Amino acid sequence: MDLGAGTGYLAIPAAKMVEGLVFALDIDPSMLEIINAKAKEENVKNIQPIKGSIDHIPLSDDSIDIVLASLVLHEVKPLPKTLQQIKQVLKDDGHFVCVEFEKKGHSSDGSPRISSSMMEQEIINAGLRIKQTGYEWVYEEIYGADFSTLIKAMEEGTF
Repeated sequence: MDLGAGTGYLAIPAAKMVEGLVFALDIDPSMLEIINAKAKEENVKNIQPIKGSIDHIPLSDDSIDIVLASLVLHEVKPLPKTLQQIKQVLKDDGHFVCVEFEKKGHSSDGSPRISSSMMEQEIINAGLRIKQTGYEWVYEEIYGADFSTLIKAMEEGTF
């Protein structure tokens, strides 16, 4: 599941990499229309856009293998409630991938960032376990759209 899926930038390539269903959750119906159009254009049939909020995920408990939150959690208030929702929908052996830019000093542009240490503590407080951190790995594997490496690492338990 891709939280705050936007235009499907990550959800659609992920759906191409797996046989199972990929949920693309977004609060904005226009984003879900874009995902539907792109999926149709690219003949991707295993993606399910869902209108909803990331602090109230409209899916069953223990139903999701992988939750991806890319550049969205820094905007969430309160963050602990959302992390609890993520934990609730994840299967016991599921994986949560959080991609955020590091907050550097005081932001003069008012952008709502969270430091990696604070994000890690919030994730731990929610009862989730951190297996790997690092900007270089995230950039290479997620934004390079090389999901095969990410999925293989998760399946092998090396992620």
